Amino acid sequence: MADNAAIGLYQKYYKRYAARVRVRQIKEPDFKKWKYQAMTKRDECSDGNITLAEFEEWLEGSFPNRKKKE
Repeated sequence: MADNAAIGLYQKYYKRYAARVRVRQIKEPDFKKWKYQAMTKRDECSDGNITLAEFEEWLEGSFPNRKKKE
């Protein structure tokens, strides 16, 4: 399971958004809702129902104040 790319990607975004909660950029209830949705999507990706690219795209767009790097 350690080599599952979906888990690593989830952890990366979890840490990013958890840091935003600590500095109060994101409210705790919004983060909890996101966390549940992200775990569901992570499991769908692990099961092969969605691609890793689709999962990453969802993670990028999951908070409106996130600006994607170009």
